[in-house]
Amino acid sequence: RRKTAFDRFHVAKHLGDAVDKVRRAEHKELQAAGNAVLAGTRWQWLRSARKKTHAEKLAFAELRKSVERMSEAWALKEAASKLWGYRSRGWAESAWLRWLQWASACGLAPVKKAAAMVRTHLWGIAISTAPSCSTRPTARPRGSTAASKPSRLPQPGPLRRRHSLPPRRPRLSLRALPSP
Repeated sequence: RRKTAFDRFHVAKHLGDAVDKVRRAEHKELQAAGNAVLAGTRWQWLRSARKKTHAEKLAFAELRKSVERMSEAWALKEAASKLWGYRSRGWAESAWLRWLQWASACGLAPVKKAAAMVRTHLWGIAISTAPSCSTRPTARPRGSTAASKPSRLPQPGPLRRRHSLPPRRPRLSLRALPSP
């Protein structure tokens, strides 16, 4: 029986492969037309935007303007990488469904194939997205058996990323305003 892992690295691998296939197909088309703009840019498309220097970001922005289909595939990959910081399973599933609509509407076959894989495993991805939920069993001390202690879900913890949720706005109260 095949086991399925629902973590960000496996999903990112499938999306990275889809982006690379789109890059290869577009590079062949552009090269046949005499344009070699995508030559030697593989790692620029696969590298995360957070790990690029300012100069690399500027050069990459210019490259993205010149190749439209490739830019859409890259944007879908980056958007999916930002969906892993939700606290609740419901919000995570809603965000993944919005991403799936976008990915299904694009005209790129490799991205659609990766989106179909995500849709198939959406229940497990949504569970593993929220840090308070887990699909893996908890570790047991040595010598204990499954019958002796019931399995417990891990306790909710803090968010792993600081900026995954918008900041809270302070509530305005009429009592706090000075009287005229």
